[in-house]
Amino acid sequence: MQKFGIDVSSFQGDFSWREAKKDSVTFAMIRAGFTDRRNGFSKTIDPRFEENYRRAKEEKIEVGTYWYSRATSYEEGREEAKFLYEHCLKGKTFEYPIAIDVEDNIYQRKAGKKRVTDAIIGFAEYLEEKNYYVIIYASLNWFFHEMELRRLQAYDKWVAYWERFRPTGLTYGMWQFSGGKSSPIAGVDCDKDYAYKNYSKIMKEKGLNGYPRK
Repeated sequence: MQKFGIDVSSFQGDFSWREAKKDSVTFAMIRAGFTDRRNGFSKTIDPRFEENYRRAKEEKIEVGTYWYSRATSYEEGREEAKFLYEHCLKGKTFEYPIAIDVEDNIYQRKAGKKRVTDAIIGFAEYLEEKNYYVIIYASLNWFFHEMELRRLQAYDKWVAYWERFRPTGLTYGMWQFSGGKSSPIAGVDCDKDYAYKNYSKIMKEKGLNGYPRK
């Protein structure tokens, strides 16, 4: 199977979800927030997260969410996940995965593969304890060169690869195939994605991401 979706944040501004649905969008990965290391290890909710979540749901567009991480240790990964859970996930349902976005060149790349991988595992384990389905977002280059991929085999992947053909050499459930500068959605530049798993069925049948256990 292949489903078409997008990922959005406050950068897309007042985004028309009704128009997005007309443009064949079936799911959206919505940024929940990000970590800012310039101010300690502060965490900020995306100013349009709540509205994007609500309006996507109103249009019957399935949603997942992602957190832009700057964690460089297992403990920091758990701290990010805890903030995300308490401020963005509780009381909501998500048909698509909860992603940790790993691409920070300032702090994470300098921290090295082991510490980045530790942070990812810390993030994932915290949310799995809360019954959430975690996916790792990164570029193909980051997966192969900036993390210990063998330690992350148990986790689903969302790979960014802005080329014409699907990436190879990695098992993944989602592919971000466009950087947003071509073929705007609802008149706005945004990244575009394909999903290859029936995530909605997984979440609902397994009782994950806020859905009740059966």
